[in-house]
Amino acid sequence: MPAPAQLVNDVQRLCEDGFDASIVEEHPRHYVVVADLELPAFYAPTVTDLLMIADYQYPMSALDMFWTSPHVHRVDNGAFPQNADQLEQHIGRPWQRWSWHYSGWNPAHHNVVTHLDVFFDRLARAA
Repeated sequence: MPAPAQLVNDVQRLCEDGFDASIVEEHPRHYVVVADLELPAFYAPTVTDLLMIADYQYPMSALDMFWTSPHVHRVDNGAFPQNADQLEQHIGRPWQRWSWHYSGWNPAHHNVVTHLDVFFDRLARAA
């Protein structure tokens, strides 16, 4: 099943905004990979790939959580960020799961771009 048109459009918008974003289809999931994403200096490494997972109902089904590869830790104490201590396999490689959630997904307003904004907001707060 091909990626939903809205997902394709949203990933194209990320690319237009300067991100190296792509969709990897692995039925029934569609993985959005943002390559070489720069992180704030209080994380190591400072560059990682970011994964977001959508399904065929996107944007009616909400995006939730984030995944990074390679794994990321805090520079100040060497620990994983809050709720980011689980490792999972997706699309043939290991990913660190960031169990960061938010409520109120509205498919008329929220999308891959706003989901990425949530990730950046939480990163900035060193959460």
